[in-house]
Amino acid sequence: MSYNQISPRGYSMLPEGIKYLLVINVICYLAFSMLKNTPVGPIMESMALYQPGSPFFHAWQIITSVFMHGSFTHLLSNMFALWMFGTVIENIWGTRRFIIYYMITAVGASFLYLAVNQVEVYFAASKLLAQGAPESLLYGLRTAPDLDAANSLLSQMSIYVNHETLSNYYWYYHVPVVGASGAVFGILLAFGMMFPNSMIYIYFLFPIKAKWFVIIYGVIEFISGITGMMSGIAHFAHLGGMLFGYLIIMYWKKKGMWYH
Repeated sequence: MSYNQISPRGYSMLPEGIKYLLVINVICYLAFSMLKNTPVGPIMESMALYQPGSPFFHAWQIITSVFMHGSFTHLLSNMFALWMFGTVIENIWGTRRFIIYYMITAVGASFLYLAVNQVEVYFAASKLLAQGAPESLLYGLRTAPDLDAANSLLSQMSIYVNHETLSNYYWYYHVPVVGASGAVFGILLAFGMMFPNSMIYIYFLFPIKAKWFVIIYGVIEFISGITGMMSGIAHFAHLGGMLFGYLIIMYWKKKGMWYH
């Protein structure tokens, strides 16, 4: 199938959905960069996704965090991947279905990330409680303004707990996640399922079929997520985007809506 056969309107190198997503993400990044040290800064920061139980958590963050990025490199890599893999998909599906898919995978990524973190929080809390930490310490860790305040609270209680566990519990509630990576991984999965034998050039040099690229990337994310490798990356958010993408694609296939 040639690209000219994809849509009666012809193939667009910058379809409407991709264009609006690029604009929104760039605007959000620029707004945060320019306003983070102003009185409006806390409002911008409240758009990042925190763990439920954190004093900084709000339900809207499940959506708003998708349009926030921590650095220009983070923004550039996500938007480039969105354009590169998403353009052909939107030309086939149309803008409405593409945006629906994008948002479902984005929200799904947030939910899986939060669910996995809740399990990790539970085990960290169990370890602290088993070491004699009272519930008041756990509450203090969730609400402490910084790690020094959390350690000070611990010293006032005259108990010993593993400081690594304490630190991990604290950071679960104080480090937010941002970025469109979950949705981008959902787009990547869709591309791999639609064009499994298309060649992707890693660093523009090394060719690999799309289906193997997606599988290998998914395995790497899973292993990294369960082992803690490459810390600072929300691996299960990436996997959440792929998982929810797969589920909606299988639903559309069952309904005969895959390429329509």
